[in-house]
Amino acid sequence: MKIFHKPVTVAAMAMATALSLSATVHATTLNFDLQFETSDQSIWDTGNAFSFNDDRFLGLEFNKSVDESFTIPLIFDEIDVGIEASTSGRIGLQSTLNLDGGTVNAFIPVDLSVVIPDEPVNRGEPFTIQTGFSFGSGATFTTSSPSASYALDLIFELAAALDLEPVDFLDFSFDINESTNLVSFDSETLDFDLNGPLGSLSVSFPNVDTMGTVSGSNELISSGEDTFLDGALDLDFIATSLFGLPPLEGDESIDLGIFGDLGVNYNLLDVEATAALSILQQFYLTGILPALLLLEDGTSIPFNVGDDITLTFPNTVGKFLDIDALIDFNALFSNSTNLGLDLGLDLLAGQFGLEIPIIPDFSVTLFEDSVDIVDTSFEVYDRTFNLAGFNQQQVSFQVEAVPEPTSVMGLLTFGVFGVGFLLKRKQQQEARAKI
Repeated sequence: MKIFHKPVTVAAMAMATALSLSATVHATTLNFDLQFETSDQSIWDTGNAFSFNDDRFLGLEFNKSVDESFTIPLIFDEIDVGIEASTSGRIGLQSTLNLDGGTVNAFIPVDLSVVIPDEPVNRGEPFTIQTGFSFGSGATFTTSSPSASYALDLIFELAAALDLEPVDFLDFSFDINESTNLVSFDSETLDFDLNGPLGSLSVSFPNVDTMGTVSGSNELISSGEDTFLDGALDLDFIATSLFGLPPLEGDESIDLGIFGDLGVNYNLLDVEATAALSILQQFYLTGILPALLLLEDGTSIPFNVGDDITLTFPNTVGKFLDIDALIDFNALFSNSTNLGLDLGLDLLAGQFGLEIPIIPDFSVTLFEDSVDIVDTSFEVYDRTFNLAGFNQQQVSFQVEAVPEPTSVMGLLTFGVFGVGFLLKRKQQQEARAKI
């Protein structure tokens, strides 16, 4: 048994040396920073935002010129005469119309993680790649309301010139370029106010602009509201006018000479009915990452980021398997638009005030209250759709293969010679020690 002890030990040590040289450890988790963007998409449906622009001239437009020359014979000579004349102009109306149906822009940074095997994989054997993602810092989107603008301008443009040869005292030129605006409309600044004894009315074009913030796991949310109609009716004034009653508010004063005026004011009853209409919008954005795994041998594997992918290690690759991943962002966008209605009553009764010389004015209100009669909203639009226009991203990584058998034999041979050398050297050292 002693005859085989040393060779077996040498072989075991050689094998251990070879395996230790081939066992190279790689990071198990790879992290990638991706960025997906889109712009000028519709807030109502998949595709680009609706946009219409019309810029046209309505009127007369002309541009004419002449360039002639001729010779006038004289008794002993001749004269060359030339004339250059031009005229141009525009007289009419310039109409400019712009419509925008509402847009959304999105910027979505994504933190992508890819977990690969931490040891080399045998060719022809299956292995698993794990993937995951989350929205990165700064993920957001912005929405803009529909808008419109129109301008109508009166245009008066006229230019003319005359150049005579061989004289120049008759030459002339002039250029008139005048315009004035007749109609101007911009939804962003549109505001109509009406005030009278019966009440007040304020109307504007609804404008809701929002910015998305993180609301949950890979989800963004935004909301906004704008009151575009706000009105009030003075019910006590209407009642006193209909029934022929004296005014319920007024003031009186007494002249105290050098001391000033002593005054009193009162409002026995003030009742206003209020009404308001508003646009309320809420938007959500979430999404998935469909992807395509491309192996260097031409194999392609579709998957969604977040899934585990099990595949077979190709037999035809070298030391490393090169892998590319093409990643898209499939965004789902939700638009919930509602019309808000608010009806109420504002009541004030028994308000009295005194204006006394020298000391500050005094005022008291005996009763004041507001009542909401209706405070509700009605669904106008509710839709979830794919938000288009996002770019594609690509990442690359490698998975190591177990060395070929020839490489293992080389390592094993190297290990045998290395161990044999060490053992021989040890025997020589022991022989010298005995001498």
